[in-house]
Amino acid sequence: MIRTASFCLIVFALSLSYTAQTSQAGLLGQFRSWQSHLTSEAAEKAYQSKKFQEAAVAARRAIQLDRNNRQAIDVLAKLSAAISPENEVRWRQRLVELEPGSSSALFDLAQAAIDASQVQTGLDALRKVPANDRHLRFYRLAAGLALIANDQRRAVDLYRQALSENGANNSDRFNVAALDLVSGDPAQVAAAQKELVTLSSDPELATTCHRLLASHFITVRDFASARPHIDYLLGLEQVDFQDVTMALDLFSFVDRPKFDQLLANCFSRFQNEALPASQLVRWLNAKGLLDEAKASPGKVSATVAAEPVFRSAYADTLTQLKDWKGLQDWTTGHDWGSDDYLRIAYQLRARRELNSITGSEFQLGWDQALAKTQQQVEWIAALHSLAVKWGWTAEAEKALWAAAGGQKRQMEALRALWKMYHEEKNTRGLFRVANRMVELRSADKTIRNNVVMLGSLLGIDNYLFRQWAKENWEDDKGAHPQFATTYAYVLFQHGRIDDAIAVLSKLSTDALNNPSDALYAGIIRATAGDRQDAKRLLDIASGGNLLPEEQKLLSQNRSKVE
Repeated sequence: MIRTASFCLIVFALSLSYTAQTSQAGLLGQFRSWQSHLTSEAAEKAYQSKKFQEAAVAARRAIQLDRNNRQAIDVLAKLSAAISPENEVRWRQRLVELEPGSSSALFDLAQAAIDASQVQTGLDALRKVPANDRHLRFYRLAAGLALIANDQRRAVDLYRQALSENGANNSDRFNVAALDLVSGDPAQVAAAQKELVTLSSDPELATTCHRLLASHFITVRDFASARPHIDYLLGLEQVDFQDVTMALDLFSFVDRPKFDQLLANCFSRFQNEALPASQLVRWLNAKGLLDEAKASPGKVSATVAAEPVFRSAYADTLTQLKDWKGLQDWTTGHDWGSDDYLRIAYQLRARRELNSITGSEFQLGWDQALAKTQQQVEWIAALHSLAVKWGWTAEAEKALWAAAGGQKRQMEALRALWKMYHEEKNTRGLFRVANRMVELRSADKTIRNNVVMLGSLLGIDNYLFRQWAKENWEDDKGAHPQFATTYAYVLFQHGRIDDAIAVLSKLSTDALNNPSDALYAGIIRATAGDRQDAKRLLDIASGGNLLPEEQKLLSQNRSKVE
């Protein structure tokens, strides 16, 4: 009995100890959650007060205490919006995970995807919005995604749907009119002009409507119709610089004395302001008014003429004038500060045109210009733009790869490289781009699919690629035919023809209208002996813009069915 009693007491003591530990752990968790909540409240307050550094520190501390703190994640998403749209997308995706039934979270993700130009991410978010929540904001966001995808017709249709929703306002009417104005359809253009005139009575839209109408009429050379809108813009208490240049554009055609007077007024007004003075020179360059641009250094102060932003604008003037000696002199001497990468680029152009530089010196100079950008994407973009304009193809490519290896907006550079390599039909270049893309977005199924298929064309095969192809197919349920054809082709390459045919059999006949998809399906059907279907598929493939390796496969397999 004594032993039994002792044993009971021990068990009871242990149970009390366990309960105390559990309670302590629970209390600690509650304390951390409470502390996280207070910290995220502080983060939100700091954000609203525009104390962004303080907000970021508090939000990250809140997440350290509770990784699922939605308020803190939302603050970090808002902070990321202006700095890195791609990071905002990632934070918004995390909020969608935490609030799977929230249409608001999906809408916020779609908006972030628009800002980051991630069309597919935005579309995927909107597809998850329940039908009963597809109202005004849904159609606005869907239209925004269509615009990013350059599908103007779909965008205007979606904006028209938005107009029929509760809460639609004059901004929605403006969106429809703005797109109709550039539709090319005379009836729609005329109706859009009338609508924009009506909307110009709305104080919040007046300036935007007059600006759009002025720009449109100048573009179509209807100067008489443009004049009243220009007069309105110049009569504003605060005249925008873009409206001044638009007025200059109009007066250069219809009233040269007024043009000369307005230009002189602008240089007088901006003689001690480097940025607007340089913008004025760049506008003159763009309009081919090079005599006026050439005279600009004498119309600004010596201080402004020495500013890098002005010097780079005038360097473009000398370049267009083909004054290579003048350009070399203009870019020799003092450093241009943060714009020194532009000085080097313009000097390289001058020295190349004057035949005063070797090939190795030129390459070294271009590398130095890229290094001077310090991986700032806007600066790299400026170098890329110059290289394209000057026909320096290899240097433009090098600039894009520098941007692709940077810290932000890498996908923009990679999409440009993808477009360039696709036009060149450069399969190895495309494969290199796809691999860099997958480093940035490892979970993106379309990017993974591109890596696998391009690797297959180049004879590159590994377990990871095969696994990606399989996962894409299994997760997709046939929604994207290219995932099916890629997986089927991977199986085919490993001699599993029956398995490849089984994958293809899950697709409808209409699903294989894309030439590339039809090619791989046709190759498999031809090897399996289905000559009739193989011929139909290969005929579809022959009409496509195929890569060289795909063209070779097409030629090899057409002989099997003819």
